[in-house]
Amino acid sequence: MRKQFPYTLKILIPVIGWVALCSSFAYVLTLSIANLNGLGREIYLIGIPAVLVFLGLFATTRYSNFPFSAEQAKAINRGVYRNAPRENMSAEEIKNFFYYLVYFSRGLFSSIIWGGLVLTVLISGLEFWQKTSPADILIVVSGGVIATVLSAIFASFYSEQAAFPLVKACRMSLLEKQEHVPDINFDSVTSKFYFLFLFPVITATIVLISVFPFNLNVAILSVIGIVMIFIIDRILYIYISKSLSEAESFIGKIAEGEAGIFATGSVDREFFVLTERLNGASRQIAEARSESYKTKKEMEGRVDELEKFFDLTVNRELKMVELKKEIKKEKEKNLTRKGNGKTKGIQKDDAA
Repeated sequence: MRKQFPYTLKILIPVIGWVALCSSFAYVLTLSIANLNGLGREIYLIGIPAVLVFLGLFATTRYSNFPFSAEQAKAINRGVYRNAPRENMSAEEIKNFFYYLVYFSRGLFSSIIWGGLVLTVLISGLEFWQKTSPADILIVVSGGVIATVLSAIFASFYSEQAAFPLVKACRMSLLEKQEHVPDINFDSVTSKFYFLFLFPVITATIVLISVFPFNLNVAILSVIGIVMIFIIDRILYIYISKSLSEAESFIGKIAEGEAGIFATGSVDREFFVLTERLNGASRQIAEARSESYKTKKEMEGRVDELEKFFDLTVNRELKMVELKKEIKKEKEKNLTRKGNGKTKGIQKDDAA
């Protein structure tokens, strides 16, 4: 049997590539702007690539099928066959597989955050030890934070998107087995919107670094722009969440047996299609319930007719049986009387 490529590495390799891209961007940005000289520059030039290569190798071995890899990665790779969950898994095995999938993306996110922050603090500490100016150390820190945040957000979003088919298959399998789908403290859409808010913050940080030494007007404009984008981001979230909550409420009413019409104030094409589909499903459910009610009434009427027919036929048969018994008794009585009459006649003849 051909050995399959570890599924975790299929997710991890693009993430490592993106981390390398973000790190290279921050690396070149810092070297172009910060005034690093002497040993401080050598530390930055050699230290950053060396540590990143070490972290990449460590992540590759941790999330593969090596004997010393993380148990989480081994469990995921054991549960996947040809990009789908293995067949004939028990409900408990599917739940564990589902759990590991959900926390795999969170593990990547937290690992990149902690690794990036530790590396940033370490390099900044070495630069401080080399008496690098505070302004240049601030640029080093800003570059590290930019690379870390962009890498961590991509790792979280990409791993969730890559595991989407597997998570869906697990849920479908558990529902078909009539098992409870694990409720694992899922992240909300709100957090993802706030992640999007970080992008303009990072962009403004890059602009401020690029115009170093800082210009007060540029700094004020950057802060104003960030606040404006945050307000827009918040309004967009409220707008979308309202439509989603309305759809959720309407589906709950359908499940409880209430008929109704779904409408939303959204003017987006996706929600328009969703409105049409939900109303179509509601009509079909209402028609099915109406037909079911009619069928039930018809069945009840037929049952009543059958009960009446049963009463009539059974009672008639019972009466016939009773009547036959009575006729038989009468016949037996008549035969007895005739027999007694003949016996008396014979006795009279003998006496004469």
